[in-house]
Amino acid sequence: MNRQILRPVALIVTLLALCASPAARTVDRRAQYLDAFVDVDDGSGEWTIGNAAVTYTVAIRPNRSLETRGLAIAGTSDPITGGTAPDTVLTVAGATVRLGAPASGFVVESVQASTGSHFVSLAIRLHGVDHGLAVTRHYVVYPGAGAVEMWTSIATLDHETRAVQNLNAYDIGVPAGAIDVVTGLQTPQQDGGAFTRVTRSLQVGERMTIGSATLSSGEFMPYLSIGNGHHRVYGGLLWSGGWSTTLVRDGESLRVTTGLPGMSAWARPGAAVEGPHAFIGATWDRPGADIEAVTRFVHAGRAGREFPALTTFNTWFVHGINIDERTAQRDIDMASAIGVELFQLDAGWYPRRRPRDVFDFTDGLGTWEADTERFPSGLAALADYAHERGMKFGLWVEPARVSLDTVGRPGLADAAFLALQDGHYQPGVENDAARDAQICLADPRARAWVTDRLIAPLEQVRPDNLKWDFNRWVHCTRVDHQHPVNGGNYEHTRALYEILGAVRERFPALTIENCSGGGHRIDFALARLTDTAWMDDRSAPSAHVRRNLNGLLALFPAKYLFSYVMAGGDESIEAAEDIPLLVRSRMPGVVGLATDLRQLGERQRNELHQQIELAKQLRAVQVDATTYALTSQRPGPGEWDVIQQVMSGSGVSIIFAFANGAANPIVVPLRGIRADVIYELRSADRVTVGRLHGADLIAHGLLIAPAPETAAQVLVLEPVGGAATH
Repeated sequence: MNRQILRPVALIVTLLALCASPAARTVDRRAQYLDAFVDVDDGSGEWTIGNAAVTYTVAIRPNRSLETRGLAIAGTSDPITGGTAPDTVLTVAGATVRLGAPASGFVVESVQASTGSHFVSLAIRLHGVDHGLAVTRHYVVYPGAGAVEMWTSIATLDHETRAVQNLNAYDIGVPAGAIDVVTGLQTPQQDGGAFTRVTRSLQVGERMTIGSATLSSGEFMPYLSIGNGHHRVYGGLLWSGGWSTTLVRDGESLRVTTGLPGMSAWARPGAAVEGPHAFIGATWDRPGADIEAVTRFVHAGRAGREFPALTTFNTWFVHGINIDERTAQRDIDMASAIGVELFQLDAGWYPRRRPRDVFDFTDGLGTWEADTERFPSGLAALADYAHERGMKFGLWVEPARVSLDTVGRPGLADAAFLALQDGHYQPGVENDAARDAQICLADPRARAWVTDRLIAPLEQVRPDNLKWDFNRWVHCTRVDHQHPVNGGNYEHTRALYEILGAVRERFPALTIENCSGGGHRIDFALARLTDTAWMDDRSAPSAHVRRNLNGLLALFPAKYLFSYVMAGGDESIEAAEDIPLLVRSRMPGVVGLATDLRQLGERQRNELHQQIELAKQLRAVQVDATTYALTSQRPGPGEWDVIQQVMSGSGVSIIFAFANGAANPIVVPLRGIRADVIYELRSADRVTVGRLHGADLIAHGLLIAPAPETAAQVLVLEPVGGAATH
């Protein structure tokens, strides 16, 4: 992860003099930030990191070995995780050892507790003299977030470069139970389709593996949740490349192993290897408890930076590369008139030579200069034009890909920068037929060139927003790049974080959209480093968008998840009779717009304006919301689709109810309701509906009936006082 995000501001170092256990047993607090803390028990050698939600304890034994005492719900004495073996493994020279185990060859050298800018941390350094390596096991806890983040860094002890393989984030035993996972973007329809919630249970001896071979959310989302009716354990990887998680049922427990398989990395003098970050947490097994906890974890890792969730107009599906200054100005005028806040100039703003069609954006990609014929005033002037009309300005980039006909030109990409997979720019395509190539960010020269080229337009244009795309993935196997043959994926991903961190540090007010040919790279690492995530290039029909949201809401705050109002399937905006349905289907997340506004009549534009204003009004209370899907992810015709967002501080709920042609009412169980509170129920269309007692809502649920105005209702449930006797 980006080291700018985890910068300690105060350190307390304890060397292993503690191994000579004193007779008296005392617990000392070594670090604290709000409710997050690190404690040490000098008598037992136990170190505990935690907060008001969870604790995680490890122990240093007198022989300098390391034991895991486990993950527990705060306030309870029994750990949920099982066993005392160290919680991670490392593969060196083909042999896998459990770090800190007596026979591993690694012994604990020091323990360090620290208080950071928005977290506490515990770092345990182990020496493996026979391996020539020093390894540090890191643990971080954020206040109010019921999860422990952990990872391993590996440094060489001498002047030799040493290879390590299959970087592991953790290897931990948890109680057996029902396993909830979410499929990735590339999942075929016969297997449920993209972002489908799946539940599975394993029999004793049975194994289950999830992962993605290239980008983080291609085949599966890097997350799981396991519940047994009493406890629920949840966890995931903060990683944007290929990954794997394996679960094996052993009696009443599941062994969970997560990390990066089938890869190698080099620990060089002065350049440590940092393994993928992961998190694990626990709560009582009640509906939605894991969603609330993971939402808090994502927010906490952003160090107070809110998700902006600006309503956005994007040019791509409207114009493709046929965009110029006059067209963009017209779009800005029309979008600002209906209240849209951000204008994004998508791909195609650079010079082109021989595009194959209106959507061939790779032609000219990598020149990093605006087409002066189509944008004679320059992009900075276009940004000013948007600002003068009250809009922010966004710019599309794809930093890690170039058109091959730009390679070798003065100042542009060098052929040595390009990624090759088994000698090919694109697997399965002969090089003389390829038109574009990926930049291997692992190469220091390439990384420096990309960073410089990216910084230049940011300095010149000063956009408010950057749409960061990545549409090509190659596992670079070049022997002349500074990574092992099977380490290109790892090094490229680490370099991506480095560049994103540099951009974030230099332009702290810039918002960044995460896009990767749709949602191929939606993960917990980029939810920390970027501000919105484009879910799917298929952003219509509305039912499909709601289904994507339904699956991803188990992992991410809804205000991170971005989609467009656009025509598609059997939905048309020009002929739409129910504009509220189109916009409100995206409203739990970030509302975008991709339609030719010239083609809309006055009624459609007015209704779009009304719904965009509603989205902005709701955003003020959605900022820290936890979102729950109250109905099936795949409702059929005539079946309701209902989502509830609960604000953690105020207790206000926003309920989005989509009738899908249902003729009958539905009763839904709500989350976050207090029995001793009276709630006022309001409709975005019909003002106040009435007042309801929390105890009644808990006992009977909320009745929602079809509305005559629209198939998409927005209801607000707000606490207005203590419940009277009734």
